Amino acid sequence: MITYSTSVTYTTDGNGNVIKEEVTGDVEYVKDYKYDENNNLTEEKVTIDGKVYVRNYYYDSNGYLVGEDGEKVDFVSSLSSKAIKDIGYLLGEGNYDVEFEYDGNGKIIRETVTGDYEVTKEYSYNADGKIETETMTYGNKRITKTYRYDSSTGKVTGFSCVTVTV
Repeated sequence: MITYSTSVTYTTDGNGNVIKEEVTGDVEYVKDYKYDENNNLTEEKVTIDGKVYVRNYYYDSNGYLVGEDGEKVDFVSSLSSKAIKDIGYLLGEGNYDVEFEYDGNGKIIRETVTGDYEVTKEYSYNADGKIETETMTYGNKRITKTYRYDSSTGKVTGFSCVTVTV
């Protein structure tokens, strides 16, 4: 079993969008995010080992995600190959296809990845339309993040994470 420990810090903008994700510990990187006027993610910039990788996201006139492109992330050679593969998917490295499924409100409820990685992400939303849970299943692992929000501002304040073997 490979174990690595990290800490994640999020910074949000005035609309509650995460604009920066800083990961420190055994794996370290920074992700910067940009959004359009409709709060759709348009750019994800990953900085790891001093190198910068940019991924762009495109939407149709209804606000549905229709495509993405950009650079692959190169990882630190000191990580184990298992950690590289696990973290590689999360940061956008590899050859794979992603399909999205939406609910009646236009929210993504399922993301299915095939190719180098076999991953399913499922999302549930609270009454305010914000992500309540994000469940990622890959291999024999199921990881569920449950998000917490500030009751007065609606901004994300953190999440708890539970990993189980399935």
